[in-house]
Amino acid sequence: MTEIAIDILRGQRALKKLAAFIRTGNIPHAFLLTGAAGTGKQTAARIFAMACNCEAKQVYPPSDDGGFLPQASCNCRACRKIRSGSHPDIHYVEPSGVLIRIDRIREMCDVLAMKPYEAKMRVAIISRSHTMNPEAANALLKMLEEPPDRTVLILTAEQTSDLLPTIVSRCQEVRFTPLSRETVRNLLREKQGLGETEADIMALLCAGNLSKISGEDRNCRDWIGLRNWLIRTLSDMLISGNSVFPAGILLAAEKVAAQKKIITDCLDILGVWLRDLMICRYAPQKVMNRDLQQLAEEVSQKVTLPFLLSKIDAIESARRSLQANANPRLTLEVMMLRLAKGENA
Repeated sequence: MTEIAIDILRGQRALKKLAAFIRTGNIPHAFLLTGAAGTGKQTAARIFAMACNCEAKQVYPPSDDGGFLPQASCNCRACRKIRSGSHPDIHYVEPSGVLIRIDRIREMCDVLAMKPYEAKMRVAIISRSHTMNPEAANALLKMLEEPPDRTVLILTAEQTSDLLPTIVSRCQEVRFTPLSRETVRNLLREKQGLGETEADIMALLCAGNLSKISGEDRNCRDWIGLRNWLIRTLSDMLISGNSVFPAGILLAAEKVAAQKKIITDCLDILGVWLRDLMICRYAPQKVMNRDLQQLAEEVSQKVTLPFLLSKIDAIESARRSLQANANPRLTLEVMMLRLAKGENA
């Protein structure tokens, strides 16, 4: 667990609820942790598993987080194993590709049918449980109806409506809330030494999901550089229209496709910029990319609202295709060609 993962959890009211179960010892057999991506659900699930099995029997005084977060630094044998991901009785299920399939749930059920190796309370964490296909969801439901002894199932999902109502009804829901833009800005200034303008840009880019801009493979200034390139490339396309050379369009698509882990984030950046262009004429104070407000005003004067709406449709169409597992490179090439299409073409 990284320091940034713990920072994300600070101030989450959900932790008080989880800590209360630990203090009373009245732990439900299944939890459903809901909330937007990047709100700390996965980290909280792992800390809860540590609290259930802590050999030091740590008891912390209540605080804003219910005395829950200090558990993350416990150095007893069980907590060290869980923190490193090597505990034999803490199981993790994640999507393979875009789905969690029935064979993965069956495999988990077979393991949970046996006695725990060493844990006081065995924990199975099913991340992004809303990606279960119908067969996997029904297989999980059978286990929830007859839960194994000394076992806690922790599901994470963005919202309850993405799951079968019968699964939701058998879980104790704990809701996680997104970080405010001000909180993200303050954390970036404090932990990463960003200036006020840079921190404000990054708070905008992450939209409450601090984890997506703090990975080991990309720092904040990389993100700002990527945002600037995307916005200026799109602005040139909107203004130049059909005069943009096809080779340049395809090169832009190739560069975005190379950002494999963050293609969706790139689409978000483009979408927010188009939104800024639409509103800056009427409510300039609501422009989100405030450091580029002058550019937004210049571009918006040269395009019409229906034209911008057509570009948003191109981006959303690409997003749907990517969610359907379409080829990223081809999908982005089509999107870029549509973005570069002139207003009168």
